Formats: sequence, structure tokens, C-alpha cells
Amino acid sequence: MAWDEAAGRVSRSFDEWLLVERDIGAFMRLALRIARDFYDRTWEEVSTRPSDGEGPGLPDIFEDEVEGLYGEEFEWMLLAGVVKDAVTAFEVYVEKAADEALTWHHEPPLPRARGEESPRWGEIRAFYERLGVGL
Repeated sequence: MAWDEAAGRVSRSFDEWLLVERDIGAFMRLALRIARDFYDRTWEEVSTRPSDGEGPGLPDIFEDEVEGLYGEEFEWMLLAGVVKDAVTAFEVYVEKAADEALTWHHEPPLPRARGEESPRWGEIRAFYERLGVGL
């Protein structure tokens, strides 16, 4: 049976990767929404506090409330983490897909370095290059 993503004829590793990618996207969207709500709510709350005109100004109070981490910085750090997680998920997918293909053809799995659970990236790349697929 030929690969046909539209018909659902894909590998087990591809199905797993799609689920992980969906979760990563949902996490990113929800976390951004929660963070934006938090920053907006915090600004609104500190800006409506009574003040006697003495003491720190609104920007300083807000900075204290968010522990010095502004919304843009939070988003940048969150998105950097999401990218790292997505890259890791892809690396796991290509490793599992390679082993799945080799098992299908009754071949041994990719070589692992002693004491390592996963093959090294060079081994994975070499496998896909033999198939004519660049990573």
C-alpha cells in the first residue's frame, strides 16, 4: 500500500509526530493567550490602584509586578522554547521513521553509540541521504 496522507495511509511514527505537532501548536496558542491576558490584567490592576502621588511611578510598579519580565520578552522566550520542542519532536520522528522503515524491510535498526538510546544525528542523516531525502 502506498503512502497517502490524505487517505490516512502513513507510518505510525508520522501519526505520532502529527499529534505532537498539534499539541505543540495548541500549547503555543494557549500560552500566548494566557500570557497576554495576564499582562493586560496586571497593567489594568496596577493602573487603577489609588496613589498619593508619592512613591514609584506606574511603569516601575508594573515592572515589579511582572518581576521585570515584560510581555515581549516572555513571548520571545516562550516561542524559543516552542521552536526547540518542535525541532526535538522532528528529530524523534525521523529516528522512529527510519527504524520503522528498516523493520518493515527486515533490516536492523540504525546503529546507536554505546550507552545511547538514539542514533547520532549523522547516522540518521546518512540513512535519509541513502534514500535521496535531505534533512
